[in-house]
Formats: sequence, C-alpha cells, structure tokens
Amino acid sequence: MRKTMIITDPIHQVMNLGSDPNLRKCLKTVIDSRTFQRLRRISQLGLTSYVFPGATHTRFSHSLGVAYLAHSVLTHLREWAEKHDRDEIDEHFTDVIIAALLHDIGHGPFSHSFEQVLNEYEWAPLHEDWTATLISNPNSEIHQRLKACNLDPSKIASIFVKPSTSAFPRPFRQIVSSQLDADRMDYLIRDSHFAGVAIGRFDAHYLINSIVIVSHGASGSARTLGLTPKGVKAYEAFLLARQLMNRTVYYHHNVKVLEFMIEHLLRLAVRHHAILMADKQIGPFVPPYLQRVSEAIQSRGVSKQDFMEQARSDYIRLTEDMTWALVSALAESAAIPLAQHLAQKLLTRDILPHFMVETGKKELLKESLVASGFVEETDFHLVDLKTTMYKGNGDERVFVLGWKGHIEEVVQHSDTISALRDRPEAESLLIVIDPDKKEKIEKLVKENQFVV
Repeated sequence: MRKTMIITDPIHQVMNLGSDPNLRKCLKTVIDSRTFQRLRRISQLGLTSYVFPGATHTRFSHSLGVAYLAHSVLTHLREWAEKHDRDEIDEHFTDVIIAALLHDIGHGPFSHSFEQVLNEYEWAPLHEDWTATLISNPNSEIHQRLKACNLDPSKIASIFVKPSTSAFPRPFRQIVSSQLDADRMDYLIRDSHFAGVAIGRFDAHYLINSIVIVSHGASGSARTLGLTPKGVKAYEAFLLARQLMNRTVYYHHNVKVLEFMIEHLLRLAVRHHAILMADKQIGPFVPPYLQRVSEAIQSRGVSKQDFMEQARSDYIRLTEDMTWALVSALAESAAIPLAQHLAQKLLTRDILPHFMVETGKKELLKESLVASGFVEETDFHLVDLKTTMYKGNGDERVFVLGWKGHIEEVVQHSDTISALRDRPEAESLLIVIDPDKKEKIEKLVKENQFVV
C-alpha cells in the first residue's frame, strides 16, 4: 500500500499531498534540510505581532501551505485538462510543488524589513536573489538535495530570477508567482487567522476549482492561468481580501513604524560595525552576516554575485533569535546612543512618534521639514503606503474562459475589479526619529495642516 503524505495545519486542516513516492521523497528531503528548517525561526509577519499578538506564525508553516495549495491547483488542472495537456502537467508537477515549497527560502529576519536595511546598495541581494542562489548554487545544501531527488535545480530556481527567464511554461510559473498564485492564497488566509481579523478570508478551494489554463493573444499564442465565469466572484473576494489586509494589517501605522525601527537599528549596526565588535559586551552578539555586509560596503567594488558567494553560509545561519540577541545587547550599551535608544524602545514596545500625512502633501511636508533645518533619515523618515488591487497593464492579467470558449479579461466580468484596476491607494506616514525634535516637528506639521 502506498503511503499518503499528510500534514496537519490550523488553516487547511488536513493537507494531503498525495501518495506519489517520488514527490513524497523530494518533499521530505527538502523539508528536513537545515536550510529549510531555518524558516521555523523566520516569522511570517516580522514585528506585526507587536500590534496583532497572535501573528507569531512562521515562514516555515506558510511554505508548507503554499506547497499544498500548489498541489491542489495542479491536481485540479490535471482533472480538468485534455489528455495531451495532462502529460504536460505531469511533466512539471513535482517541480512546481517543490518551487512553491522553496519560494521563501531566501527570506531574512523580520520578513521584508530586512531588505530595506541595504536598499541603498546596488549589490545588496533581495530575498528572491537569495532564493534563486540557495537553489541553483552547486555548493548549497538545497541544490544537492534536489539533485539527489533527480530534480533540476536550475529549472526550479528559474522562477525566482528577474527578469523572468523561467524554464516553466507560464501557467506553471504563475502557480508560484502571479496575481493568482498559491503564495497569496495561503498568506492571506493564514495571516488573517493568526492576526485575529476576518477580512483576509475567502474561499480558496472554490477559487482553485475555478482555475483553468487560458490560451489568448494573437492566434492563442499566450497561455496563462485564468478562470471560469463561476470563479469571478471568488477572485473578487481574493483581491478585496488582499487590499483590506494591506490596509488593516500589513500597512497598519504602528506596524510600519516598528518595521522602520528594526530596519534603522540594523542599519546603525552595519554602519558602526567596528565600534560594536570592539565592545566586549556587544561583539559576541553581532551576527557574522553583518560583518560580511560591513566588508562589502567598505570594499565598494563588490558585485552582487561575489557578495552572495562569500556571505551564503553566514546568511543561512541568520535568524530572528540571533537578531534579537543583538538587540538585547545593544539595549545595555551606550556605544551607539541612537541604537541603544531604539533597542530599548523595541524591547518595551515604545513606538516612535508618527503622524499620518494628508493625501497629496508628502512632498510639500518634506520640503518644509528640510527648510526648517530637519534632516531626513536622522530627524525624520517618510514612508509610502501604496497598494493596488489588480494590475491590468502588465503581462500577468487574468482572463476568463467563457462556457462557449469566448475569452475576456476579468475586468469585463467584474465592475468591482474594473473600477479599481491600476488605481493605487496611497498614504504616507511621517516618523520622528530623534526624540528631542518631536515637539518642534509636531508643531510644524500641525500648524501647516500636513497631517491628519
């Protein structure tokens, strides 16, 4: 009797990943690697738990959920497809599920916040860069485990390379990354559940069972994931859930300020790395990866590929528990006063002063602050909070396959999506960094009616 791979989960309950022995072996081989187990110590939502206390779930559980939903999409497509299309689905079946499982393998501590620490440097890798490298580098643990399963690491890594050079046909790549992907389906429901809000919930399985592969464009040359007419309302709910989660959870003003606080603290740690290493109380708690970053900044001529090769082993050891140990050490030392100030505030949830900016007044506010002698990134910081419900001007548009074979973009079937397509909601947030400047900045912004 063939064994079925089942994982219990608070979101999807019983996640049945089938009984294919090869897929089961590959999943177990990858999941049990040190590189993947590291995701247990990378939170899904970073410091969001400071605002929504239950949001302590990890990239590990999310990645399992994405693999399960990718399996569900492929299983549905296999049942829906004609015989010759089933052969194509079978060809890519295992690769897509493993790609879905590994899609977040390159994330650093505190989710997307960590990327902002080095955003001013051209050589600084994003999490997609790390994901592709950890899969494709012949010396990496994940690469070797994929090879042991007779999988092609370069094919799986191709999904995460930008601009896209995916070795997958577009519909299969889109299962992992698109406006209709398993990643968003899982994180919306999972984040909503653990944050304790209901607005991120939608019927994922109804949506999955409405997915088809649509041929459109000139002579049907473009093939993408699409929907049946029955799936349009479920897709509306999916898009609205994402928009509402952005506004309520992901872009909550306290969450964004806390993210900035940890970003700025780590930026200070990198900038003053030599001082930290000379301090016997702090030096032992500085992650080796920050040493690599400091060296790269000083060398100036480093390339992204060279940096990633040199720092790879240190990066995969970098987790949030290691980072919190540094924060705790910084809170006890006056070596870098601002870093100590931020560390103490993070440990006691003392959020920096901040103000919501009146719509359309961000640039005028910035000019006024600078003209009054305040220094950006020293005295104050401005954050843009932009989100778009559906992007209808790129090559990832979603099409609907009518019952009679007629194909139209989803906006033709939904007044809601049509009204909100390509229309970003934009807000801005002013954060006061220097506590000694709070009263003066507050007086200026309120007198000039720059803030809500």
